[in-house]
Amino acid sequence: MQFSFQDLPDFRGINLIPFAGSVIVNNQIDFNEIIFNVLAFIPFGIYISMLKPNWSFLKKIAVIAGVSLLFEVLQFIFA
Repeated sequence: MQFSFQDLPDFRGINLIPFAGSVIVNNQIDFNEIIFNVLAFIPFGIYISMLKPNWSFLKKIAVIAGVSLLFEVLQFIFA
């Protein structure tokens, strides 16, 4: 069993530049997408603070960043 990327009809790229893939309207970045993404994780941060009050701030941020990264990887995989 062999797998080749050349056999795929379209190869997706990864954008590692923050906000470069945001929607651009009239040559300006539409900040609504960015704000909604941040707002989506605020309840998660509140829940972590309630469930794990003895964790340090950096540990909580690391968990939130890890979950965010997991979501991005899953979006890439399942496109």
